[in-house]
Amino acid sequence: MLPSTSHQQQLIVIGFVGVIVAALLYVYFYLLEWKEEEINLGYSVEAQRNSMLAAQLFLARQDVANERVINFTLLDNVYPDPQSADKVVAGELGELDTLVLLNARGTIHGRRFANLWRWLEGGGTLITTIENPYIGSLRREDELFQELGVALEQDDRAPDFSLTSIVDEMEKLSGKKDGADAGRGEAEDGQQEKPPSTFMFSDAFACREKNFVEVVLPADVSALKVDFGHGDFFSYDHYFPEWLVTEERDGGARTLAAAFPIGAGRVVILRSAVMWHNPFIQCHDHAYFLWSLINRRGKVWFLENRDAPSLFSLLLRHLPYVFVALCLSLVLTVWSALTRFGPVFGLAEISRRSFAEHIRASATFLWQNSRYQLLVGDLRIAIEQRLADKARGYEKKSEDEKLQYIVKFTSVEAEVARIALFKADIATINEFVQIVRTLKEIKDNL
Repeated sequence: MLPSTSHQQQLIVIGFVGVIVAALLYVYFYLLEWKEEEINLGYSVEAQRNSMLAAQLFLARQDVANERVINFTLLDNVYPDPQSADKVVAGELGELDTLVLLNARGTIHGRRFANLWRWLEGGGTLITTIENPYIGSLRREDELFQELGVALEQDDRAPDFSLTSIVDEMEKLSGKKDGADAGRGEAEDGQQEKPPSTFMFSDAFACREKNFVEVVLPADVSALKVDFGHGDFFSYDHYFPEWLVTEERDGGARTLAAAFPIGAGRVVILRSAVMWHNPFIQCHDHAYFLWSLINRRGKVWFLENRDAPSLFSLLLRHLPYVFVALCLSLVLTVWSALTRFGPVFGLAEISRRSFAEHIRASATFLWQNSRYQLLVGDLRIAIEQRLADKARGYEKKSEDEKLQYIVKFTSVEAEVARIALFKADIATINEFVQIVRTLKEIKDNL
C-alpha cells in the first residue's frame, strides 16, 4: 500500500529542515571563528572622581577598614575630653586610626591643630604632604609644620613639560625610537624589520621604571622602591625623625619623606602622595609602602581638601586693584570726552565735502591774509548795479546822493549804509560780520 500524498509532503519538509539544521551546525562548529578581545574603556566614573579608589580597594582586600571624605570636618569634630586633660574626644575618629591628608598644607591651625596634636600623642597616625594646589587661597601658616620645624625648599631642576619633551617621552613609551633603531640594525643583518609597538593612551600613565628612590623602613629588611614624583623638597628642625628618605641633589641631601614620633603616635611628611593615585599605586612598591605606614589596628581615613576660595573673598582680596582700575577707567573716559583738540579717535567718513565747506575755508584764508575786500567786493558791485537800474544817472551821483537813494529804497540808515558800501578798512571780525549783514539787507530790499 503506497503512502498518501500528505504523508510524503511531511517527509519532504522534515528532510529539508534536517538538511538546513545540519548545514548550520557544520558552519557553527567548523567554519565560524570566534575571537575574544578586551577593549580598554578607561577609568570608571567612580575612579575618575576618586583618585584614591585603587588604594581603598587594596586596603579593603587586606581587611583594613577605610573611608574617603572630601573635607576636613572630621578634624573639627575632635575636641578635648572633659574628664581627662590629656585625651580628646574624636567622634568617628578612633585613637588608633590613620589620617591621610591630601592637599592639606596651610589648613592645620588654631583649635584644629591643638586637638589633632593631642590625638597624635594618644596613638594616632597622621600622613600628610607638603603640596596644596589651593595654597593661594590661604593666608595663615600651617601650625603643624611650624611645630615640626618643616620648611619648603624649591626644586631648582623643574621637570621639562615642553612639547618636544612630551613627544619624545611618548615616542619612548610607544617604542618608536627603539623599534626604528632595531629595525635598521636588523635590515643591515638581512633580517626582517619588526614594526614598532602601538602606543596606547594608557601608556601615558605607565610606571617610570628608572625613577624611584630606595626607602628603608625600620620594620623592613629589604629596601622599597618608591617614586615620589615631582615637586618641592622640605627641611626639618625641631624633631628628630624616626626614619628619613633623601635624594642627592646639587651636592647635598634633599628630604623627600620623614617620620616624626609624637607621643604614642607619629607624623609622616611626604613630598607628594602621587604614588598612591590610581595610575601609580601599581608601580614599584607603592602599595606595600602605604601598607607599611598605616596603623593596621585602626581605620584609614583619606581626607581630601578641595576648599577653593569663594568669589566674594577673591573680590575682597583684589578690591584695591579693582578700585585703581575703575579710577583709571573714569579718568580715561573723561579725557576721551574732551573735544578741545578734537576727539581721541577721528571718525573716518567716506563722502563728498559740502560746497559751503570750501567757501568757508576760502573765506577764512582771505581774512587771515587781510584780503577781505575780495569777500565784500562782489556784493557791493551787485548792489551798485541794482541801484543804477532803478535810478537813472546813479553812477554820476556823489556819495551823499547815493546814500539818499539807498535810504529811499531801503530802511537802512545812511551812516550804516555808508560803512557797508564805502568803508575800505575793516578792523575786527565783528565789524566784518555787521557789514556783510547790512549789504545782504540792502540787496534783499532792492
